[in-house]
Amino acid sequence: MFAIGLSSCPQVVSFVVAVEHNRREVSGTAIAATNMIVMFFGGLGMALFGVLLDWASGPGPLDPAANHSVSAYRVAMALLPACALFGACAALILRESINTGKPDPAEPMG
Repeated sequence: MFAIGLSSCPQVVSFVVAVEHNRREVSGTAIAATNMIVMFFGGLGMALFGVLLDWASGPGPLDPAANHSVSAYRVAMALLPACALFGACAALILRESINTGKPDPAEPMG
């Protein structure tokens, strides 16, 4: 759980990246678009978790009185470390935007 919490920080970093790589006039729109993307993938993740859980439970309809097996939950829960690994790798390829010698698009000109 510690590793998942540690690697979920790229979600927070995405808001900073959105502000730093856009002009000040559109930073609110950039944050709103970033928030929409985060929420979209959160909902998509829940649906994917359900699909993986049903797939791992085997073919055929699940009896409403029955529960999913522990092994089916393990397969579905593998989605969390997979997404955490993807997020950590994505954070590693980010470039620093401060003090790079280039003009800052967030700063007003003049």
